[in-house]
Amino acid sequence: MKLIDPEPSMIPKENHMLWLHILDDAFVLVNANGHTLHIDFQGGIITSKGPTDLPKDVRSYQIFGILGFIEGFREKYLVVITQAQTLGRIFNHAVYVIEQVACLNLDPRKAREILDENIQTFNRSSDSEEEEEEEEELKKAMPVKPPKQIVPAASFSTPTTNSTRARKHPPAPLANRFRLSLTRSKRPTVESSPTLKMSTSLTTLISSSPAPSLDLFASLALQEEITLDRKIVRQVTELFSRSTFIYAPDYDISNSFQRAYEDPDTNNKRIPLWQKTDRRFWWNEHMCRDFKANNIDEWIIPVIQGTMQIETCEIEGNQFEFILVSRRSRERAGMRYQRRGVNERGESANFVETEQIVIFNRDGEPHIASFVQTRGSIPLFWSQSPYSLHPVPTLDRTVKENNLAFERHFAQQAKLYKHQFAINLTELTGREAIVGAAFRRHVEQLADPNITYIEFDFHRETKGMRFENISKLTTSLRSDLDRLAYFWQAGKNTIYCKQNGVFRTNCMDCLDRTNVVQSAFGREVLNLQLMRFGIAEFHDEGIRYYNDFERIFNHGTWSDWREICVSISHAQLQYSIEVWANNGDMISRMYTGTSALKGDFTRYMQKRKIWVGRADHGQCFSTGKRNITGMMNDASNSLARMYLNTVKDFWQQATIDYVLGWYIYRWRPGMFLPLG
Repeated sequence: MKLIDPEPSMIPKENHMLWLHILDDAFVLVNANGHTLHIDFQGGIITSKGPTDLPKDVRSYQIFGILGFIEGFREKYLVVITQAQTLGRIFNHAVYVIEQVACLNLDPRKAREILDENIQTFNRSSDSEEEEEEEEELKKAMPVKPPKQIVPAASFSTPTTNSTRARKHPPAPLANRFRLSLTRSKRPTVESSPTLKMSTSLTTLISSSPAPSLDLFASLALQEEITLDRKIVRQVTELFSRSTFIYAPDYDISNSFQRAYEDPDTNNKRIPLWQKTDRRFWWNEHMCRDFKANNIDEWIIPVIQGTMQIETCEIEGNQFEFILVSRRSRERAGMRYQRRGVNERGESANFVETEQIVIFNRDGEPHIASFVQTRGSIPLFWSQSPYSLHPVPTLDRTVKENNLAFERHFAQQAKLYKHQFAINLTELTGREAIVGAAFRRHVEQLADPNITYIEFDFHRETKGMRFENISKLTTSLRSDLDRLAYFWQAGKNTIYCKQNGVFRTNCMDCLDRTNVVQSAFGREVLNLQLMRFGIAEFHDEGIRYYNDFERIFNHGTWSDWREICVSISHAQLQYSIEVWANNGDMISRMYTGTSALKGDFTRYMQKRKIWVGRADHGQCFSTGKRNITGMMNDASNSLARMYLNTVKDFWQQATIDYVLGWYIYRWRPGMFLPLG
């Protein structure tokens, strides 16, 4: 996002960027086509197709797009994309990842201040400092100490830093933290905030009012609404500024290539992009409701939560594009222990569709091959407490309710993806067997011919770091891979084959173990595809024979590995391209807040040592086994996950629900109530 002072007639040089002009009574946006959008500060939206005369002294900013509106308790905000990075291009359509957003008040002065500051990434303090700030802010937020006969003392209690008791009784700390976290952001002074002046005047009225309790609650309600709005803005900004949301302004990335081919409206340019979007993955739909209601289709950008990596590769002189994209569903979206299992509609938590794509040209005609896999929580009602490193899962609801949700889930999946190969990676004994065995029983009771159930105790099979045993699973399913096939399209109308089902893989979190196994399936399919396309010649060795592409698939696109092993800095190494491992890390961050466990094995999953540098650069070659560094990283991430699950996830879950339009949290004296 850049601050500029353009001529009034200027339009963005970049095709997908916008000018945002801030007038005294409206936002005026101009796109590359010269079309304008007026957003009146009173809430009205007016669009015009021709050029607009703007005052010469207008303040103008260049932005990447609009996410939509969010409505606080006191104000409405326009959410704009201020920073984005290009991930690559698919058939010359640019794909972006959102790096930063800004929530703009419908007020010219405040909006200019926010954009002038060019909102930076949050530098959060330690938790002890946060708690002290929260307690102090809560005290400031109460203009008068409430009489006990009016408000029970428990309504205004604050958690202490020693939360041993609170951890034993989760409801209390969650409610307290929800209230206290509202005041975490820096509080403006009374002189700089007209709203706080109003709050102060209300406080002054309390001493002279014949009904002090009513004025007290009015003052408290006003102050809480101000702090709640501030908290909403910060949380929404943080949610969309983690590099986990992607979009293409003029191309549908929410649908797989096979779904897009089967949809007759895919190539109909008269139909707006948002109407072609798979709504399961459209995260900002609720934020765009005002645009949809006013038929302002041109300005709607469907954004999905997920990750995409696009790499140009070459094998035996044959160039092709290798793309990996994961789309995370919004249907039961949320954080790790806040969203488990399934809901009444049969939608499972942490459901992700991953598509592995190869695009190449043959005889002047483009060929597209894609292979889709899915992951999702075990589709039963179950839960785990966040207050433990290894919590024991519990089964919830009645047998009838579980049966109905389970049946609905697989009916939906069969409709979308056809045959389901349900691969359960949970432990067959111990705490995980509680839900794993229930999964098996429900599959047996349902007896659906569209479900093939496979159990593979990942931890038992790979005990002692024998990760090469994963090949047992892939080898046993090769005949099923042939049945599934994949989607292969040549030109516009030639279809060589279609995918007839999916591997639906799960562990407990559908993260670490799932990603390792999915990358193994992806490798098997890719080996077969490259041989059939005439790109690779060694089916037995597969892509392992081609060291450069092997590093793209698991490691990265380093053009000269030996030179980089010697000269690459640690910062550069962190940004090296590691397709499947990066995919697992990003999905894990969306669900848990940390990178994936076992990511080191995903990066180095080979049966033999591939020499790529001198032996004294040990971090630059693969041995096919895990090392102590990977194990220590796993331990660190496990502890970080427990901390985030117990401390941070409640507010993040509330923010996700708010953005998606599932819940609105409304303040009442002494409590917060989630209203559907």
